[in-house]
Amino acid sequence: MEFRTPVETPVEHPFEITHDTRIVMLGSCFTDNIGSRLERDGFHVTHNPMGPLYNALSIQQAVTLAMLPGCRRDRLLLRQDSEGRWHCLNFATRYTAADRETLLRMLDDDLDRLRQDILEAGVVALTLGTAFVFRLDGTDTVGNCHKFPASCFTRDMMTPDDVAMALHSVISLLPEGAKALFTVSPIRHVADGLHGNQLSKSVLHLGVDKAIKGNHSGCPMFYFPAYE
Repeated sequence: MEFRTPVETPVEHPFEITHDTRIVMLGSCFTDNIGSRLERDGFHVTHNPMGPLYNALSIQQAVTLAMLPGCRRDRLLLRQDSEGRWHCLNFATRYTAADRETLLRMLDDDLDRLRQDILEAGVVALTLGTAFVFRLDGTDTVGNCHKFPASCFTRDMMTPDDVAMALHSVISLLPEGAKALFTVSPIRHVADGLHGNQLSKSVLHLGVDKAIKGNHSGCPMFYFPAYE
């Protein structure tokens, strides 16, 4: 009797990853787990330099801010807390400073490094963790809530079309010759129950499939079955 389902990866891949390949990995905390293992095995990897990003819109934001420096000051979600400290809600909680200019310099430095890593990358791997997004004041998608009151945010579920559009936007910003690898994190988000988690993951699978089938960019795109 089989107590598990063996999953075979496709025999043919559109590209290979070797120790000479420069890899940029963005996405959920699953990205950090895999990225750390690749680093340990001698691969050249940059993983989640701005902190974990769990949904496709937050990943799109990060790549846009990195690759289009001119739009940063308009698109960064900067907010002051009750103690006067400044926070960037696009990224991890470490992006906090006593004054706005210090925070902006920190963000510019890290986003410039991410831009350079992407420009040199042979493979950009994106891992989606959830289809749910939090929006500041009901409009802008945040990557991290920085412990601001829940009343500041609304929560929505993306559609497969939303996911596909966000992924296509990312692909359009990659340098010529780069290749895209997509995964869906197998880590469960059980706050909404197992059924809610499954609905969210299903949206991600459909969105990734839609993005790959609708790809006309010339950039090789491949789904790796980490979730399965």
